[in-house]
Amino acid sequence: MPIKYRVLPNQNLLFGVFSGMLTPSEYLRGIEELSGNPEFKSNFDRLGILHKSLDLSHFAFEDIIKIKEKMAAAYYKGKLPDGPGGALYRLAAVLDSEMHQMMIKLYGATLSSGMPLPIIVESFSSLDDALIWLERDDLAAEMRNDDWQAFMTPDA
Repeated sequence: MPIKYRVLPNQNLLFGVFSGMLTPSEYLRGIEELSGNPEFKSNFDRLGILHKSLDLSHFAFEDIIKIKEKMAAAYYKGKLPDGPGGALYRLAAVLDSEMHQMMIKLYGATLSSGMPLPIIVESFSSLDDALIWLERDDLAAEMRNDDWQAFMTPDA
């Protein structure tokens, strides 16, 4: 399974794990699924682990545009939020591949383009650093337990 996620409503956080071959249609289905999840709110920060095995070779720039449009339709019902300052949400990506680094920068820039509030995207080499940046470092110890470690490990 290339995408696994957990919604942490008490932390206002969406945690995703990405591995293996991921297609644009699978990603779009994930957006649709999340939009129907009553625990998920569109302003939740995001934390993603992009494993070395993650293959994004089926994605083209047009697919990222479709993802942005799908998010606007599914999460905001076509009416983008506006408001004073701040960010729409923050995305922390834990990765160690230069290709994934470039893709996450393109993804973040495309999502932020034309939005009334920015989406702030940062890359990290460790989960702890990502949690600190997201101001969720209280989760670091919990995420070392067996359940979380199994969740973060790519499916064999």
